[in-house]
Amino acid sequence: MDEDTLVIPLAWRRRLHPRRGGTPVAVTLDAGAGATLRSRIEDQADEIEELLGNAQSDPGLVAAARRYLAGEDDPLGAAVVGQIVFRRADWRDDPYPSLVDAWCAERGAAFAAAAVTGISKSEPTWRWIEMGKVSEAWVRLRDPEEEYGHWWSTRSAIRRIRAVLAVADDAEYERAVARLAECRDNFLLRMVTAYIVPTRQDWVNESLAELGVLRHMYDWMLWCSVESAEQLPPLGPLRGAATQPDLLTTAVEGVGAAMAPMLAHAYDTAHRADGRKHSVELLAILPSDEAFQALIDRADKDRVRPALVAAMKRFPKRAARLLAAAAAGQGKAAAIAADLVAPEAVSTGVPEASMADLPRVLADPPWKRERPARELVVIKDLAVPHCDAVTWMPEEREAWSSSDTPAEYWAGQIAEFEAGKLSDWEATILLADGPEASVRPLFKGWKPQNLPAVEWRARQLGARYELDAVPLLIDIAARNPGGNGEALLPFLTMEIAALMADWALRLKSARHVAFSWFKRHRIAAAMALMPAALGPAGRQRQAAEAALLHIAGREGDEAIVEAARVHGERAAAAIADLMTTDPVPLRVPKVSEWADPERLPQVLLKGRDRALPAAAARHLLTMLALSAPDAPYAGITEVRAACDPGSLAAFSWAIFERWQLDGAPAKDGWALGQLGLIGGDEAARRLTPLIKVWPGQSRHKNASAGLDVLAAIGSDIALTHLHGIAQKLKFKGLKRQAQEKIDQIAADRGLTQEELADRLVPDLGLGPDGSLVLDYGPRRFTVGFDEQLKPYVRDEGGKPRQTLPKPGAKDDPELAPAAYKRFTALKKDVRAVATSQIQRLETAMIERREWSLPDFQRLLVAHPLLRHIARRLVWLAGDGTSFRVAEDGTFADSADDTCTLPSTASVRIAHPLDLSGSLATWSEVFADYEIAQPFPQLGRPVHALTPAERETGRLERFENVPVPLGRLLALERRGWEHEIPADAGIVGSMSRHLPGGAEVQIGFDTAVAIGHRDPTQEVTIAVSVSGDLDPIVASELLADLTAVTGRPDA
Repeated sequence: MDEDTLVIPLAWRRRLHPRRGGTPVAVTLDAGAGATLRSRIEDQADEIEELLGNAQSDPGLVAAARRYLAGEDDPLGAAVVGQIVFRRADWRDDPYPSLVDAWCAERGAAFAAAAVTGISKSEPTWRWIEMGKVSEAWVRLRDPEEEYGHWWSTRSAIRRIRAVLAVADDAEYERAVARLAECRDNFLLRMVTAYIVPTRQDWVNESLAELGVLRHMYDWMLWCSVESAEQLPPLGPLRGAATQPDLLTTAVEGVGAAMAPMLAHAYDTAHRADGRKHSVELLAILPSDEAFQALIDRADKDRVRPALVAAMKRFPKRAARLLAAAAAGQGKAAAIAADLVAPEAVSTGVPEASMADLPRVLADPPWKRERPARELVVIKDLAVPHCDAVTWMPEEREAWSSSDTPAEYWAGQIAEFEAGKLSDWEATILLADGPEASVRPLFKGWKPQNLPAVEWRARQLGARYELDAVPLLIDIAARNPGGNGEALLPFLTMEIAALMADWALRLKSARHVAFSWFKRHRIAAAMALMPAALGPAGRQRQAAEAALLHIAGREGDEAIVEAARVHGERAAAAIADLMTTDPVPLRVPKVSEWADPERLPQVLLKGRDRALPAAAARHLLTMLALSAPDAPYAGITEVRAACDPGSLAAFSWAIFERWQLDGAPAKDGWALGQLGLIGGDEAARRLTPLIKVWPGQSRHKNASAGLDVLAAIGSDIALTHLHGIAQKLKFKGLKRQAQEKIDQIAADRGLTQEELADRLVPDLGLGPDGSLVLDYGPRRFTVGFDEQLKPYVRDEGGKPRQTLPKPGAKDDPELAPAAYKRFTALKKDVRAVATSQIQRLETAMIERREWSLPDFQRLLVAHPLLRHIARRLVWLAGDGTSFRVAEDGTFADSADDTCTLPSTASVRIAHPLDLSGSLATWSEVFADYEIAQPFPQLGRPVHALTPAERETGRLERFENVPVPLGRLLALERRGWEHEIPADAGIVGSMSRHLPGGAEVQIGFDTAVAIGHRDPTQEVTIAVSVSGDLDPIVASELLADLTAVTGRPDA
């Protein structure tokens, strides 16, 4: 095997920017592109003339376009006309490759190459004359130094013509080079032409020499054109190019093994996980010791081990030599090298149980047995139930909906829709956002042809048009069931039921959608599936039966049988028989080599004196691979009943870790999902920190699946972690998903999200008085909590300890280590909930959230953990009585007299503005008792609007105040949001919805590029409020703004 030749993997070749003489690629031109272009030019003749006739249009470009339209050989004119006719096309359809193919068909590749450079020289532009109604457009010379221009969207044309020329015959290629030599008027055109024909290395070197401040926009062309190590220094470090696999792969194809130092440096300095991933993947194909050693040196780092394993398979002789040397060294990388050279088995030494002592599902699983024949009962002409229904989760429809814009804004758009002039993308915006009374009649007859232009607003269309939108939503879902299918979740029809059953059976990527749909529609879903489940043999019946068995797992067998009984006793009997069948999977997944039972901890039976044999452990792995967090294989219940939960949890986490080490392959995603089935609370503790960082490492799917795991574990610990993510996370998409899961769990329990949050706070095994006694045998320690819920330790004499001591020689050898381990877990659990609980109660004070007296006493006063917070605050009853919670759980007023509340009382946390007459007295009481508060309450600064501010809504005290951008954006942690970025990520304001329905906005005097934010950039602001503010909301708003601006209160 040749280990000194660079071979680009076959699967990567589509990444390449083809070069003449490089890796062979196939290029097929669109035979119909020329006819399409001619047809567009004819159909849009009036529009072309409108732009060319505009007085603002560049005369040279107009003349070129007219020459081309007259049949002359003018590539610049072709570029002008081509961009005009495609200017309204949806950017997702990317018309530029088709435009290149049309020019090739029309006049050859050399003409097309010159026309492509014309795209980088000219562009159509436009502006509104009357917003939403009248616009004008013209053509102009493109400014190569315009940093936030639209040139970037045209790069597919440059890439397409390069591919065409890479396979062109020699004569056509030379003609193209000659024509391109005439199109090098500015630095951008020189770079474009060098990229299109990288055989002209003199052109490449010329562009390398004139790389300037806009290198971040254009240097990708040079990365794809260099062919030697000597050309790399002007390009500098890879930086952002490391996140683009097409650029990296093309650069490696051109330069070869000499790219190793740059790739290693890119890995070491990458800020994004995809940059690290792509860098090590490319190192793994470089045929050099330097590249292989770079992987070994980083073997313990993120994403390196899978790349190293791939390099071992590609270069076995080099691997044997270099890994052996590395294994003789010290450190984590050496240990990994040794493990790769000679993997070690894992064993705890517990004797194996006999197969006869195991549950049948582990000893002889159904897929190993011959499937017994079952009589197929077919009931013809079964009455099809009318089941069409809509089921929204709390606030879901509101979250999906768009806000109506005033009708006058849309008048022009509606007229163009009725005239058939709007693209599907424009029509989607109109139908989703336009005035409902005006656009609903338009929706009924709408048949979009370009579904990608519609799918991005599928949820808004579903929320607005509900069942009327279902046919369109089904078409959209068919394109990408796993991604677009969620838009169907609220809706129940026979067609959707059949679709969901099919997805659950056949599509792993969409199974989670189907399971969510079954969970939402419950027995109504089962009713819709009955005709298919009792119909003729085939995939539709198979899918319906499997779906009914899944629903029965949640609703119970009897409920499904009763649902069938409406069709008669014969139907009920047939479904009852279905409920008794063994859960035999249609396809048994092959468990990957990394999940070798010999390298995983033993699974112990209850009693911990015997372990599962390796064969049974393999069956367990198969069951886990068959499962999803919300749809476990039926045998998992028997496994949990038979096995020790602690050893199952250790086995589960080891599976997850080995999957991670193997690069977390998507095909084995069950290794993450199984944590929800047997991982337990320890998995929730260890997984949550990973979920929080995965989106920043380009592992969004893993993060989303991690939320499913927490929901599936379902314990107080797991759901507390899930709720914490829903409340505070910088990754908004994942935070929203967590909120949706919490909303679903709350709805299932008939609670609001906050009511659920009250009930999710774990008691952590604390005693009724909120303490924990840790028994070391000859000595004991008591754990208590301060105002921040930080645990502290006292010995038996009540003397404070800095921390819990480690077990000593005189301590009980079983009790002491168990107590120490218990305290370690307690600290982790408290750390996970303390900050969020304190913030939650502070928010409750600001928003004046109320509890009924029974809930207050049960969920706060009597809760072993929250009681430590409750007794450090002043509370307010509905009748205005203020009180505190004493050590013994009774209530005391500001005079320290016992306070009794009526059973019907409501209770909330007092804000200082509620205590105007007793604030000083309460402050003195808390000082006398040395009660520290968990957040500022009695000493909280209060603010008030001036009469002028309340009347005008303008907070003049903050006008024209310069504020660092970083401090403004920090407000996003307190519920503020910046506006939707305009072109180039430009943002000019922030806003926040306030309790009571008011809204506040901060306007920036100069818009900022949010994607390239400089935290130190100073922005001058103006603040306005719409709506009425009650005194507490006003005070808190002013406090936030005062803190951010540093402007003292007026």
